[in-house]
Amino acid sequence: QDEHSKKVDLAGEIIFILISSLVFIFLANNYYNSPFTERNRINLTTKLKNELENAEREHSEAFEKLGIVEGEMLDRIAKIEDSQKRVEEIETNIKEEKLMENEWIADKIESFRKFEKSYQEKEISFSRLLFG
Repeated sequence: QDEHSKKVDLAGEIIFILISSLVFIFLANNYYNSPFTERNRINLTTKLKNELENAEREHSEAFEKLGIVEGEMLDRIAKIEDSQKRVEEIETNIKEEKLMENEWIADKIESFRKFEKSYQEKEISFSRLLFG
């Protein structure tokens, strides 16, 4: 939401600059067709130049801010993607370890059963020898 607000603010600034530029163009067109004195024309020209310079500066600043916001957004997206990859790696490792542990447990159970069977066979053989 913070990034969205920044983008909306930047869009507003850009629109303001564009409107200022259109007003400048309109005033410049009317300037040449108006009955002002030379002094008034020079004052108006100076004022319009200043307005244009301000509009250009604000336009540059707005695009710089937009670039910063976009850069921050791309950094955050990259961090999120890296985090997602790390989570996937951890999940994969957990699954692999669980499979290995299950196999190890199954091997131990199988070894115990073989031992138990061998022991019982020896016990039966020994009992037969003793008790006939």
